[in-house]
Amino acid sequence: MTGTNEKVRSLFLAALMVMSVFAMTATLSGAAVADTANSATVSGASVTTGATLNASSYADSTETQNTTINVNVNTSGLGSDDVDNVTVDYSEATDNGLSVDSYSATASNGLDVTDTTVNGDSVEIEVTNDNGNGTTAGTVDFGVVWDVSDAENENLVEHIVTGEDDSSEAAQFKVVGDYATKITQTPNPDTEVFRGEMVQFEADNPETSIRIFATDSDGDVSSTVKNLNTGTFSDTINYDTSNLDAGEEYVVGFNTGANTGSPATDTTGNNALNLTVSDLGLDIEADSNSITTDDPIEATAESNAPLEAYTARLLDSDGDEVTADIGDFDGSGEADVSFDDDGTGNYTVEIEHNDTGITAETDSIEVSEAGDSTADFDATNNVVSEDQGDIANITLNLENTDTATLVVGGEESSYYLVAEVEDDDGDGQVSVDFNSYLAGTVNGDDVVSVGDDDNLLSTSQGGDFNGSTTDESILAATEYDMNVTSGTGDRVFTDPDTVGSLSLTERSTDAHTVWTAPEDNDISEVSDVYANIESSITQTEEVANGDLVVHQIEATGLEGVVESNGGDLLDTINTSVLNLTVEQNESNAPANADPKSLDIGSASASTITDYENDSYFVLIDTGDVTASPRSIKNGDEYTAEFSVNSSSELTESDEDDEIVSDHFGIVEPNAELDTNDDDVVVVESAAGEEITGETNYAPGTELTLRVQSESSTSPFLARPSATVESDGSFTFTQAFTDVAPGSTLSLQIRRNNANVGSSYDGEVEEGATASVSISDQETDGTTVTVDSVTMSEGGFVAIHLNNASGQVIGTSDYLTSGSSDTVEIELDQDIDDGTTVVAMPHQDTNNNEEYEFSGGSTDAPYTNSDGSFVTDSASITVTDTETDTETETETDTETDTETDTETDTETDTETDTETMAGGDDTDTETDTTTSGSGPGFGVILSLVGLLAAALLAARRNN
Repeated sequence: MTGTNEKVRSLFLAALMVMSVFAMTATLSGAAVADTANSATVSGASVTTGATLNASSYADSTETQNTTINVNVNTSGLGSDDVDNVTVDYSEATDNGLSVDSYSATASNGLDVTDTTVNGDSVEIEVTNDNGNGTTAGTVDFGVVWDVSDAENENLVEHIVTGEDDSSEAAQFKVVGDYATKITQTPNPDTEVFRGEMVQFEADNPETSIRIFATDSDGDVSSTVKNLNTGTFSDTINYDTSNLDAGEEYVVGFNTGANTGSPATDTTGNNALNLTVSDLGLDIEADSNSITTDDPIEATAESNAPLEAYTARLLDSDGDEVTADIGDFDGSGEADVSFDDDGTGNYTVEIEHNDTGITAETDSIEVSEAGDSTADFDATNNVVSEDQGDIANITLNLENTDTATLVVGGEESSYYLVAEVEDDDGDGQVSVDFNSYLAGTVNGDDVVSVGDDDNLLSTSQGGDFNGSTTDESILAATEYDMNVTSGTGDRVFTDPDTVGSLSLTERSTDAHTVWTAPEDNDISEVSDVYANIESSITQTEEVANGDLVVHQIEATGLEGVVESNGGDLLDTINTSVLNLTVEQNESNAPANADPKSLDIGSASASTITDYENDSYFVLIDTGDVTASPRSIKNGDEYTAEFSVNSSSELTESDEDDEIVSDHFGIVEPNAELDTNDDDVVVVESAAGEEITGETNYAPGTELTLRVQSESSTSPFLARPSATVESDGSFTFTQAFTDVAPGSTLSLQIRRNNANVGSSYDGEVEEGATASVSISDQETDGTTVTVDSVTMSEGGFVAIHLNNASGQVIGTSDYLTSGSSDTVEIELDQDIDDGTTVVAMPHQDTNNNEEYEFSGGSTDAPYTNSDGSFVTDSASITVTDTETDTETETETDTETDTETDTETDTETDTETDTETMAGGDDTDTETDTTTSGSGPGFGVILSLVGLLAAALLAARRNN
């Protein structure tokens, strides 16, 4: 009861408090009503000036514009001495990017403005009634000068005007923001815009409905895409074309009045226009998204607006502008922009198409603090070795820098070169080629070159050495100091990053070797040469007329002079430095005639350079080359000489020409088929027949054989091809299964559609035939037996494992022609039960009675008329001939079990089992003993104790 009384007492007190608060509230409310009776009331508000603010950046807008709000104030009940406030809230304007530049407030019709106070985004206007306690309705004009430079497009903005009595009215206006293209109702020409640009529709009158219609594939209006209305404030409205599809055609219709116009009325007459939307394709990508403070921020932009202006801005991680740049897209609509960073951090680059305001932005670009910049040589022990006159490749590694300075030589060597280079592709390396043949004799920019993706910034040379004024015409064979430094400047001579050396060794002219190759070769690169040496490029002293003569020249120190002549050895040979002559031997020239000389030029010769191995190849086509004073003929013998002239910079002035030579003869092309003793080519009426021969054409030459039957009753025509092997042999393979035995043939070797040599007679004989039979059988796995085999030409039977293409695991002895029965074949390996074997007869093609088949034509398998191999297969069951099994099993099992829980149990079990193969006696003995001390009362007592404990626990819980 006491608790209940306390609760009642608490409720009573709370009720008293609520009643007290209610009473206080009622008192306050009464006071507020009393104040309202003496307050001015806002009964209307409207924008009378500047109902539309033009915030676009075009010529028809200004940075500041005015609006004037006319406020109607009911002064009834406002005494002459009373002061009230009218509040104008313009927060919606400032939220839209407008800012107040200045403002003013005036009153009329008996009201007076005594003070104005700015409070955030609102102004409090203090007014008094000059008419006494009458009923005059006064007005307050609130004028604002707006800064519209950052304003955004908004079709409806409201000023909320509030009186002292909380009465309020909304003064509405609109802001027309930036746009790119103006589309007018009258006139209304067809317009093309880029998707995403802001367009402004200008109607003839305010409150005009504007509808955008999609069109179908025929250009007819299909559906409404967007409804717009200029509103009561102006005749213009902006529209973002991002909602339209690029590549589409639209129709825009103007209709005065509400949005009730149908396509028929909106898209006819002078109120309709066609609108084409295109894709600007504006995009920008950073050249690298992770750079250091030593690197510029670079990006590449593209658009479909060639030669038009853009603005690029570097933005920080907050999207604030760091710096900006204005430029023009190039003729391809591309632009490269570059900025210096503002320290470490994340940046993006924004690009804006100035005419439309469309923008694109890169992904984030991370700028980290740059480490120490270094440069070193990419060479073993910083030593670069090359032959005198060659081009030394000096590769520089750059870290935390994209520029470096290389110095070759110094005062001690009387020559030096300084080259400033730039890693333009950002891979951290610059490959520098130093031409030791040109060094000191020409401008430094011709001495040094860098890879296509990098830049050579500057070069300079110095020292006493000058190829035009000193006894030495090229750099001497010696050691030259080198160093490399990151960056550029004088520090390279006093504080280089890395030092090294360039070692130039004595050059030499070493060898001249003549090779031959087919005329129709595919040799144009160094790799082609080495891939075909000893196959289609072979060393020779005789060249078939029409084949290529390949001159291999081995000499060091020629790279520099060849590269200075455009990299063409033929062009260099025509200078005073090198020479290649091919002249007929005097002993081979006719009586009373000068020896011939081959005219080596680009019409009949080509070159391949192998600078890495100091080898140069000149390929001369004997079928095209001209000779003076007479043409080249079969039987000519020539000596080819390559020389480095003593007058050149590559030799000492007091030395003779350096000459290497080789010789060769021109022979008449020839190709012969292998025949029998009667000069007849004999083939069988079978598949895969081989026709062989020999030729002096270069290995790798492609030959064809025209084979034609001479019998009208068995017409046949074939053109198999063959490639000349390295030993001059060739093999044509052709099937004659459709040619009747006894048919005669005509055979002609051809090369490049021209006959080679005379034609041959041929005969078709009965094809070799065979049959074989092998049955499923039982064996011990070491032999198999063929039931029968018949071979027209004699031979062997091979046993294949599993299938006809499987491993050969045994062959028979030689079997004479005719039939053989029950042929037992010993296997090379034992086989398992269930193995499948295939028997295949082979012909003894070389008549030596020894099986020698290895995949070629020698001792090849007999074939059927369709070209398939003659075979038969069988399944082999492997059995044992003798079984002697003795099994003895003895099992002893002993189990001891002891349990001690008031009971002891012991069990011993022993089982002996003995079984002998061939007998049925089994002896088993089992002994079991069990001992214990009681029937297990301890377990029962334990269970009783557990039950009692459980009952006690339950009672305690109760």
